[in-house]
Amino acid sequence: MMSVSVSPWIKNAKATASDVKAAAVQGSWRISTKAAGENADVLLAVARGVVVGVFTIRDIVPSDEPNRFRFVLADPPDWARQLKGSSPPEELAFKQGSRNPIRMADTPAVRATVVDRDEELLIRGHRLTIAPNGDLSIAPAPGARVTVVPGRPR
Repeated sequence: MMSVSVSPWIKNAKATASDVKAAAVQGSWRISTKAAGENADVLLAVARGVVVGVFTIRDIVPSDEPNRFRFVLADPPDWARQLKGSSPPEELAFKQGSRNPIRMADTPAVRATVVDRDEELLIRGHRLTIAPNGDLSIAPAPGARVTVVPGRPR
């Protein structure tokens, strides 16, 4: 799995899917062909700390520039679609001041953290967590109580 920083080409949140794909395939990525071969399955396009595009990498081909490559992209796997609009997984995130616009990580390890990740919601200091198995846990805000009311959801 790879992430590429498309921030130089994606200036605002109004970018279309085709803008994001064009930025990701623009052909100036300097990558090791060995590393790319090991990690070339899913691509995250990241702009300003947010995943703005998720794709399947069909191929990595040489660009017109020496030692640089471009991606041939297709629709992402279903499990990866949920990453769009969120922060990238930690191992694929770009740290402030980082010069390398590409990150690589082991896809099965990333997938396990995405698919098996708890979802959390914070409301007025109360933390609600939904586990991958559907269990709900509630941590009330300091000094607050929890009352469970039986019945159907509204």
